[in-house]
Amino acid sequence: MSEKNIKKCHNLSCYLEGLYKAPKFRGAHIKDYDSWYYFCKEHVREYNAAWNYLDGMNEDEIYQTWKRGLMGDRPTFDLTSPLLKKANLKFSDFEYIDKFKSSSNKKFSKKEIKSYSPDIIEALHFFKLGQPPSKQELMEIYRKFVKKFHPDLNMGSLESEEKLKKTLLYFKLLEKMMHVVALFRILFYVQI
Repeated sequence: MSEKNIKKCHNLSCYLEGLYKAPKFRGAHIKDYDSWYYFCKEHVREYNAAWNYLDGMNEDEIYQTWKRGLMGDRPTFDLTSPLLKKANLKFSDFEYIDKFKSSSNKKFSKKEIKSYSPDIIEALHFFKLGQPPSKQELMEIYRKFVKKFHPDLNMGSLESEEKLKKTLLYFKLLEKMMHVVALFRILFYVQI
C-alpha cells in the first residue's frame, strides 16, 4: 500500500493506521470522504461509545427518526405500477382475497362480483368463472383455453387468434391480481 493511501488515526496522539470509519455528523454519506473520521480500533470504540445519534434533536425529530426506522430507514413507494393502473384494480378487489387460495365451489353473489373492477369481471366471464380461481385452477383453465384457441388447431382462424390473445391478456390480469394479493399479504401482514 502506498504512503498516500494510508489514513492516520484521527486521534492526534495516535500514530496507528485509521482503518475504521466513524461519521462526523448524522446523515453522513458513505461515499463522501469528508463526512467521516478514520480511527484505529481502540479510538473508534471510544468515539462510538460517546456518539449520540439523537443529540440536538427535538422530540418530534426523534419520533420521525424512530418512525422511519420501522421501515428500515428506507423510502416507501406507491404500490401502483403502470400495469396495475392499466388493469384498473380497485381496493375493493381485495375484499375477497381469501377466495384466491380457496378451492371451494361457493359462487359469488352478483353484489360481490360487482365490487370487482370491470376488467376483472370481464376476465372472470371470459373464463366462465363464478369466482376468482386458485393459482392452480387458473393454470388449468389457461392451458385448456390455449389448447382450444391455438392457431395450429384452428386452421389459422383470426377469431380463434383473437380469443387466444384475450386468453393471454386475462390470464396475465388475474395472475397479476394474485401477485398483488400476495404482496398485500406480505406488506400488511394480513392473515387470510
